[in-house]
Amino acid sequence: MARSVKPGILELRRKFASRLAWLVTIRLAATSFVVIVPGLLFLYFLLQGFYINEQNAFAWFATCFVIILANWIWMIVIRMKAERVFDAFAQSQDELASDVRSIIDDKLSPHIIPIDGKGEVQKMAANIIEDMLNSSTGDRKLTFIGAAALMPSADEESRIIDKETEPENHPSMRYKNAFERCKIQSESVEIVRYIRLFRQEEFKARSSTIRQKHVSWLRGQAAHIEQAGNYTLYASERAPVWGGARSSIITPEAVLDIVGEGEAALLVRGEALARLIQARTESFLKAARQKSNKPNPFTQGKVPQLLSLIQQLEGG
Repeated sequence: MARSVKPGILELRRKFASRLAWLVTIRLAATSFVVIVPGLLFLYFLLQGFYINEQNAFAWFATCFVIILANWIWMIVIRMKAERVFDAFAQSQDELASDVRSIIDDKLSPHIIPIDGKGEVQKMAANIIEDMLNSSTGDRKLTFIGAAALMPSADEESRIIDKETEPENHPSMRYKNAFERCKIQSESVEIVRYIRLFRQEEFKARSSTIRQKHVSWLRGQAAHIEQAGNYTLYASERAPVWGGARSSIITPEAVLDIVGEGEAALLVRGEALARLIQARTESFLKAARQKSNKPNPFTQGKVPQLLSLIQQLEGG
């Protein structure tokens, strides 16, 4: 936990004021030395009855030159010390700023951003995933609750590649690429999804278009699981149903609550809050007492079961 900001500022001011006063004192003393000493020497020579001639004039100027040269050297030393003081002051400011940012992140950072439009939702989803991947913290877990259909279909991806001059910057492709990066970094990123899949009677009651989309999505999930050992799909009775009105994407630093298929969303940023929501959501989903309600994990070893479920839906 960062230290209190106010004591840090006061301590910084005291150190800087002390060092600055010390340097000013030395500078004044050196300046006084250059101005006063030659004058005192000149007065001393006069009182001793010395007359100005070539020999003592040379001695006089030589003495003044030595004094001035010594002062210049001393000024260079003082300047070097001053630069070190100011460097230390700048470093202290950076440390204090880091403390302030830490306090803001811990106590004041949670803030809410409304997002309108599927493209903007896809971009924000890509942003929070990329932020997690670029984070220096070791705990990187990506949690999906439900499904918002943000991933482009094969046809949509082909159209984007054909039409866009920079397809990688298209919102759909940015989201897909961010997710693919998570799959590649299997040793450092964990991906989990909790969703309630259609029961047989629900699947039959849907239109042919919805049934086709659901089967296509399930096949895509099976492909993701096969490709990435860090991806687990949990079929959970407590989770939002596929195609439901709300879904979420949660990282250790942000929570994106999505409406429908990405028509709008609400982003909540804040590490402490995001970690709390992530942990409590998974705890709730796994806390079902009845065995039939407990999440059923589909991992690489259970892909055949998921494919069998797809065949049952299609054959029913």
